[in-house]
Amino acid sequence: MKNKILGIFVCMLLIVAAVIPVAGILGAGNIKTRSNSSLMSMRFDTYVNEISPYNIHYSPLTITATGPSDLDSVTLYYRRSSDNQSWGNEAITYETGIIENVNGWTMVNLDNNYTNPIVIVTGQEGADISLDVEKSRPRIRNINSNNFEVIVTNDLGTTITEDVGYIVMEKGHWVIDGVEVEAGTYNVSSISPQDITFIETFPGDTIVVDTIQEESPIGSSRYTEGSMSSTGFSVYWVEYDVYNNNIGPVTAGYIAVEDGSSSNIFESGIQQEVDDDPDSGTWSSVTFSNDYSSTPILFTNPLDDYGPDPCIVGRSNLNPSGFNMRVTEGQNEDNELTHVACDIPWIVWTEITVNIKNWAEWDDTSNPDTSYPWSWNFNFPNGTGYYEFYSIGKKTGEDDETAPLVADARCRFNRMPEIFDENPINGSTSVELTPQLNISISDADGDTMTINWYSNSSGSWQAFGSNINIGNGTYSQTNSNFNNFETTYWWYVTVTDNIYTISSPIFHFTTEENLPPNTPSNPVPEDGEIDVYINEIFRWTGGDPNSGDKLTYYVYFGTNSPPPLVDEVTPPRYDPGTLDLNTMYYWQIVAEDSGGLTSTGPIWSFTTEKEPNEPPTAPDIYGPHRGPAGVVLCWAFVSDDPNEHQIKYIIEWGDEKSTETEYSNIAVEACHTFEEQGEYKIKAKAIDIHGAESAWTTIDVNLPKNKPFISNFPLLNWLFERFPNAFQILRQLLLI
Repeated sequence: MKNKILGIFVCMLLIVAAVIPVAGILGAGNIKTRSNSSLMSMRFDTYVNEISPYNIHYSPLTITATGPSDLDSVTLYYRRSSDNQSWGNEAITYETGIIENVNGWTMVNLDNNYTNPIVIVTGQEGADISLDVEKSRPRIRNINSNNFEVIVTNDLGTTITEDVGYIVMEKGHWVIDGVEVEAGTYNVSSISPQDITFIETFPGDTIVVDTIQEESPIGSSRYTEGSMSSTGFSVYWVEYDVYNNNIGPVTAGYIAVEDGSSSNIFESGIQQEVDDDPDSGTWSSVTFSNDYSSTPILFTNPLDDYGPDPCIVGRSNLNPSGFNMRVTEGQNEDNELTHVACDIPWIVWTEITVNIKNWAEWDDTSNPDTSYPWSWNFNFPNGTGYYEFYSIGKKTGEDDETAPLVADARCRFNRMPEIFDENPINGSTSVELTPQLNISISDADGDTMTINWYSNSSGSWQAFGSNINIGNGTYSQTNSNFNNFETTYWWYVTVTDNIYTISSPIFHFTTEENLPPNTPSNPVPEDGEIDVYINEIFRWTGGDPNSGDKLTYYVYFGTNSPPPLVDEVTPPRYDPGTLDLNTMYYWQIVAEDSGGLTSTGPIWSFTTEKEPNEPPTAPDIYGPHRGPAGVVLCWAFVSDDPNEHQIKYIIEWGDEKSTETEYSNIAVEACHTFEEQGEYKIKAKAIDIHGAESAWTTIDVNLPKNKPFISNFPLLNWLFERFPNAFQILRQLLLI
């Protein structure tokens, strides 16, 4: 009886196990919900293990999966988003291929469906650049979401047969195999150079290849003006057989890649000074960085403007390791072939179809993984951003594991900022007080960053400055607490790109030894000077050998020697007020630095004037009120000094230039050339030898645009050429 009850209980358990889903028994955990899994296939369910930490700053990343060890393989799938929301909006869709023996208009059916396809075509056999064979020119028309038409003609429009290579890419700016690539369009509307701006800025200079996207006149030729920069390029098109005729308006498509880029599937470069003499038989050799498994597709464009005849690129010996090229000009204007050597940009691309609309199988030789334990070194092929992953297991004789409804694992790939080149260099000695601290930072992803600066100058680590929302570069801060001599200070910075916050090493430096101030010298008034102006301002030369040190000057002044202390000042000047007439004074300066070291100057003396000094009168200005630009004009400046002292004049010409005359008696002449026409206000004041100043005097001078009337009289011109002094005298008289 007991055995019968036990058998019934076991049967009931088997029935429950058959009815209730396995996921429900085991719980959510890491078991994924597959869309159409059978109970049998769930036996080898796999999943990508959680990635920790979530933010990843290095590549490649080791990713592991959990699954039975007896599977034949496990394949890694991924997708990328720039905002962690729009998965697939940045889908990379492109394809390359070769159409063999194109003869007449030929339909090319594409593997992908495109929304805004950009098509670039090129002949693969290479133009024969001898005079006996016309140049081949592929043209396209009727570009649709999944096909286009191509034809190859010579310069005369005659159909010829040739293999044609093509690349079709969805319009946009992409990261392909870790390299930035852009597909775009521009309008061909003028035979003058047109500046084309990229959709997004590249990290550096670019290589550009392009093709007109609609049926266009035979023999059309394109020219690129100068280099192709990170922001765009300059280009124009003309009809080859009718030079200088506009072939527009039509639309051209371009594909741009980083100059010198090299990936597993494409690369680019510029071949410099390609030989252009078809009679020499010399070919320029190009070697690829990659050794491709099959012959890639080659795209070329001339880089420079070669005048009326286009630059024709000849190619030969295209193989998985490289190719040869040479150039000549077409016979648009003449039969002459020689012209300057050309720089030829080129791009090669392996034959491939890519369509990453959402999830994609990771394209790598290690995927799928065919040996347990299951793992991959994932290289983030689409650049920085958000990534999600799942895995698919396979076993012979059983159904393949089906895709999950949600991702197994997630992470964000973003490289860390870098910190380098501190200044003062770590461990520096004899550093001046309150030095400017410098640090350089960079972020490979171009993220905006913030620097925070820290020091322990107050006894604990405190922030003393920041640089907010900045890019790659060198930045600086000054800490006013770094102001003690022979002291070691410690500092560091943190840099954040709003994802990572990194710290520099802790740097230190030691400030310089304190030296005494410079001995005060060069007194004004001079030592022993007599007849000193009673309102004289005292001045002297001071300073300190420690450039960051702060000085205080103690002023000793009076009628007895040694004089008493009367004041302390920071700048090297002192106003004693109005002094007594005909009196001897003594004065002395003692300089003290922030560390308490002092330097004492000698005791100087001087005697004031016997009578009070009155300032000169405001000067009278005599001279022209009109005149031509670009010609020397002269004025007389006259002032009177009640004390019969010598005077000098300060003259401001009104064109941001000025003149200071030497000391002399009452009147001087000063000349000036105004470079441009216009109205000017001349200002002048007089200063006597004791520093007493007059008021300003002004005069208006007009330099009209009309020419002097003398230029209208040839006879007068001849006369004044023979007698130039007479011309100067007459001109001054006419202008007064």
